[in-house]
Amino acid sequence: MKVVIPMKIRNKKLWRVYSSVMVLLLLCAGMGVDRLYLNLPYCFYNNKYEEFTVDNQIDVIFPIGDSTIWMAQSESNKIKILNTILCIEENYLGLSNVSLIIDDLPQNKGGYYNKKRRTIYLNRYYLDDNQQILKSLLHEVRHSYQVRMCELYIKLSPADRALYAFYDTRAYIDEYQGRYISPEENHTMYLKQESEIDAYRYSREAVEEYMSRINGYIYSK
Repeated sequence: MKVVIPMKIRNKKLWRVYSSVMVLLLLCAGMGVDRLYLNLPYCFYNNKYEEFTVDNQIDVIFPIGDSTIWMAQSESNKIKILNTILCIEENYLGLSNVSLIIDDLPQNKGGYYNKKRRTIYLNRYYLDDNQQILKSLLHEVRHSYQVRMCELYIKLSPADRALYAFYDTRAYIDEYQGRYISPEENHTMYLKQESEIDAYRYSREAVEEYMSRINGYIYSK
């Protein structure tokens, strides 16, 4: 088993995680395990959270702003671009360790967020549709943020729960705790849920922002 050790990881939290993984890999090597499949987040491998901003990554993500340029990209590069945008969103929202998987989902499903695995699943069917796949990614990233806020909220005292920072969280905590309505159950009620209203609003505004920034970059070239 070949283990590659990076020269430097500046983020102390990432270094601790990396060290634990290296110990696991070395143990597996000692036990004669040839392969170990790890679903670690893209940002983990790049370990440069401070560099994941739209301005710093515009030369990487710009193809998603134009349908013609996007269609010309290989599948692997499309996934790289989506992972880069995920890292930008993690940096912006203060998230960490969220993974992205492109999967074969039902055609009527753009994606979903698995809170136990902290993983966003996007539908491969829409991978060639630049705006749809971006909208789905940003929608699910927002759900990841909502879940994290709920995880924090339930650990707080009543006094701390009253903080304005958790105003939105109080609106969708019931949905997080098991009273969520899926679109398959009742599509109308699904759209009326506070978590979905927030996620649709966030993705709509974020797509507009990405497209505006990227178009400015493309036309300036």
